[in-house]
Amino acid sequence: MAGVGELLASAVLKVVLGKLGSEIWKKLMQHVTFKEDLEAIKNMLDSLQAKLKDAERKSQTDGSVRHLLKRLKEVAYDIEDRLAAYESCYNDGNENWSDFCDKVKSRFNLPGEMKKMRQNLEEIKSEMDLTNFTIDGATDEQDWIESRVSEAELLDNKDNVGRIMEKRRIMDLLLFDEDSLFQKEEDIFFGVRTLFGDNEDKSIISIYGLGGLGKTTLAQMVFDDSATKNAFGFLAWVHVSKKFDLNAIRSSIIQQYNKRFQNGDAGSGNVDLESILTEKRCLIVLDDLWEEDDFNLEKIKIVLKKASKVIVTTRTKKVADGMNENVDLQVKLGLLPDEDCWTLFKKRALTSTTTINRHMERTGRMIVEKCQGLPLAVKSLGYILRHLPQTLDQWAAILCSDIWAEDDGPFSDKKVIPSLKLSYYNMPPYMRLCFAYCSVFPKGSHIQRSSLIQQWIALGFFEGLGSDAPERLAEHCLKQLIGMSFLQNVNVSTVF
Repeated sequence: MAGVGELLASAVLKVVLGKLGSEIWKKLMQHVTFKEDLEAIKNMLDSLQAKLKDAERKSQTDGSVRHLLKRLKEVAYDIEDRLAAYESCYNDGNENWSDFCDKVKSRFNLPGEMKKMRQNLEEIKSEMDLTNFTIDGATDEQDWIESRVSEAELLDNKDNVGRIMEKRRIMDLLLFDEDSLFQKEEDIFFGVRTLFGDNEDKSIISIYGLGGLGKTTLAQMVFDDSATKNAFGFLAWVHVSKKFDLNAIRSSIIQQYNKRFQNGDAGSGNVDLESILTEKRCLIVLDDLWEEDDFNLEKIKIVLKKASKVIVTTRTKKVADGMNENVDLQVKLGLLPDEDCWTLFKKRALTSTTTINRHMERTGRMIVEKCQGLPLAVKSLGYILRHLPQTLDQWAAILCSDIWAEDDGPFSDKKVIPSLKLSYYNMPPYMRLCFAYCSVFPKGSHIQRSSLIQQWIALGFFEGLGSDAPERLAEHCLKQLIGMSFLQNVNVSTVF
């Protein structure tokens, strides 16, 4: 599959143009000896920016265009690095200009470097001119900024659709208590006991299936259910991911326990895990477990053997078997039915005031079919369409995109990639930069909201985007990424 890195070219150009238009560079331009080169670079970047949307579109299928965008991105990064280094020598006007120039000259040959970068840009511009890219004058990022939705609407998690039978089955297994079973008459418990022998481990329940099917969402639905909260004295959620670390799992559970009971009977002191698991009726969720080594899986089971119930989400049957071979305690998620996918799509793609005609509905259903029953793909594409023009032409453009035909190789999760890439492609440039920056954090990391926002702002991702305060733009960007399912909102209250 073509990489998405080249789609950052427009974002990097935005940052460089924003820097050249900043107050500090308005001052510096009056003194530097390479002013002519800087002005030429700025003009070329403005010209190239107008063609980048079409270039990025064609880069999905044309390798030569991808290479051209890669070169452009590299040159833009070089220019940004040199501008930033030059700024670092400027002490905000608190020293005389001659001293500043001497300091810069001793560290850089900036006039020569800028002339070389100007020449590189001229070569790239000449090639792009020959390719006849369409000029696009739309201000996508401003459209996105102005199409604000309320935080309550954006972070509403009540768009879960389907999985009723799967949830009911897990709740049956979760709330099954052999000692009190025959004191209850509810139908929900009927017949559950016959599934197991007297000596079988009934504590570990596995949910498995392809990435994007909604395993985490299903586990969260069970975790948040009032019946679950009433049945357990302590609930903890641990994201495990690819890197297996038993100590980290143990530490996470203990930290969540201390946080939950720091003003309660556990006090604020540390306690050992076995005491936690024996003191209260506990539910532990191990989300996204990849470890397939039987020895390490056995370690997990030994550490959590005192837990009342454990729910594991994983992509593979091998991990599910390793945690508990009893197939009656395994829930394999299948594809979401077409009608459920369409309902989910409408919840994400349409606002409360939007109406669609039969032609748009037909096109929308065809888009949903392309998602092949994967809720993550439906959610992401639906959300991105919510912020694009609600027209038949726009929906048809998404439906007919060449990205759907890309070969992603022999990966089991390849069905979800085209839809996510379409969502990424339709982001405004500044949002791509913000999301790309998140790759510095390991998968499954808990990122503090305020810290991430300050890092984005410090890196200048919101320069030149209008009069809104950077903090407000960053908040908006974060909400959009959560809405597209590129980031997951973690509610600190999910520990009980």
